Order: sequence, then C-alpha cells, then structure tokens
Amino acid sequence: MFLLLVFLGVPIIEIVAFIKVGSMIGPVPTIALTIATAIVGAALVRYQGFRTLMALKQNLDNGQLPVEPAIHAGFLLVAGLCLLTPGFITDTIGLILLVPTARLAIARWIWRYMNRHGEVTIIAGRNHSPGSSHSENGPIINLDAQEIDGEDHSQQGRSPSPWHRNGGPTR
Repeated sequence: MFLLLVFLGVPIIEIVAFIKVGSMIGPVPTIALTIATAIVGAALVRYQGFRTLMALKQNLDNGQLPVEPAIHAGFLLVAGLCLLTPGFITDTIGLILLVPTARLAIARWIWRYMNRHGEVTIIAGRNHSPGSSHSENGPIINLDAQEIDGEDHSQQGRSPSPWHRNGGPTR
C-alpha cells in the first residue's frame, strides 16, 4: 500500500511543483534547471561514489567490516536515482542525500525506527580455518544446489539445461 501511494503521489507532487516553478520562472528555465540538476547530480554522485568505493576497499583491506561505506553507497544509489528522475522534489531529496552527515543521520533514524517497531537480528560470521568443518558455533555444512524435476536423466548423464537444446548449445 505504501509503495502504491509513493508511485501515485510522487508524480502528482512533481507535476504540481513543475507548474508552480514554471509559472514563476517560465517553462524554458524550468526545463533547463531540471536538466542541470540531473547533470550536476550525476557528476557529484559519481565523484562521491568513487570515494565511497575506495573507503569500502580500504576497510576490507584492513580486515574491517565496511558498514559506514556500505551505508553511504546505498544512499548514494538512492541519491543518483532521485537526481536522474525529473522533478524538483526528487532533486531536493537527492541533493540532501549527497551530504554525508545527512546520510548518516538518516541511517541512524532508520536504525532506531527498526529497533522500536520491529525485530532486528544481526548475525555475525566467525572466522574458522579453511580446512575445518567446524566453527565456534558448530559444524559448517556446505550445500550445492541441484535441480530435481522428477524425470530420470541418468541415460543422458546430465540434467536438462535451458542453455542447451537437443544436446547442443542454443544459437
């Protein structure tokens, strides 16, 4: 229900904002402003995304969980989508999400909301030696996925694949 309201409400609000801004500054400047925010926003998201990727890599290289860079990356993705979507409201949201302190404040608010209104479970993995089949929490069981359709494929020596037709690759 929430998504339905978002998908219906956001375009209506954006149309109203376009009409208001267009009546104040004119249609050509309104369109130019929309295009300019998309171009500048894409450049800023690209720059900050690159910096976030480097921070993520550095955390991983140091053996740390890249929690904060991952939060920034997620919000930068949303910011990029907002800035590339035509409209002044989505552009405002995108520009707010380009501010690192705003991203962290929103992430903290979401975290507190989730803790108050739902069940949050964090499962952290533990290190174990590569050859070991046990961890500190018990045995580790590795499973391989296998498609089972109830038919006997033992004569062919392999299960059917959508990538092969009549025993050969599809073209």
